[in-house]
Amino acid sequence: MRSGQGKIHDILMLGDSNTYAGLNVDGSASYDPSGLDITDSQLLEWRSANHISNQSFSYTIVADSFHPFNLFATAPVSSAINGVGGGMAFMKQMKASGFLKAGECMRITAQGVGGVGLGNGTSPTGAAYAVPGCSQYGTFSTDTANAVTRINSALAQSASLGIVAILWTSGANDAINNVTRANYSSDLPLLIAYLRANITGGSTAPFIMQPLVPGYAPGGTNFPAISLAQGDVAGSVSRCGLVDSSTMVGQTGTGYHLDGTSQRLWGTRAAALALSL
Repeated sequence: MRSGQGKIHDILMLGDSNTYAGLNVDGSASYDPSGLDITDSQLLEWRSANHISNQSFSYTIVADSFHPFNLFATAPVSSAINGVGGGMAFMKQMKASGFLKAGECMRITAQGVGGVGLGNGTSPTGAAYAVPGCSQYGTFSTDTANAVTRINSALAQSASLGIVAILWTSGANDAINNVTRANYSSDLPLLIAYLRANITGGSTAPFIMQPLVPGYAPGGTNFPAISLAQGDVAGSVSRCGLVDSSTMVGQTGTGYHLDGTSQRLWGTRAAALALSL
């Protein structure tokens, strides 16, 4: 269902497979056959081309690149693939807080690429979010460019009131690939700076990080180090925050995905954090 009503506050949500959890972009049963949230005419999604694609899970969602449009946002309650609900929970909490005035809407632009972080492995690659200067990868990624293009296409619409927040749902893949605390702490701020410099009106947009699953640290990985690095970035970059991970748990079978309840908790806490920055 399309919607173009009201003035619109925009959000960018980008990262790895935890991003899919943030928004069910087409209501398909491939995400969750058990049912969807009831739609809300004030909560929207910006449908732009190829904004979610993940071949490893055997589904790809490709929108109409020639005619981007708004539609009512939906998200499943739970999923056999990923925990879900972060993006919807963020928007719902922003509305519940009184942030939205009469006639206003909130809209999310979501981009998730499975199995990547700042990089994909230890070699430069396009399937990642590295930007020039990153010590670990040192190359510019198409995923970063695509995220900027998509959110800017939403912000260019006359109804947009500007960007409210950037939500970052990554870190697990860098932990799996043993990125060090020092490298992550120095590289993620470069991505934040790039996004703020290149997103229209985004120079002071809050950057909110989803925490890694508490206690998940299989042998041969750097999950504790990346968790500490997230805290380093939150403490050193202006208007940047890391959501409290207490009481959150991983989804059975994957470990590094927050379960459905925790996804909603992350989104709710992210909204409160964004409003405080």
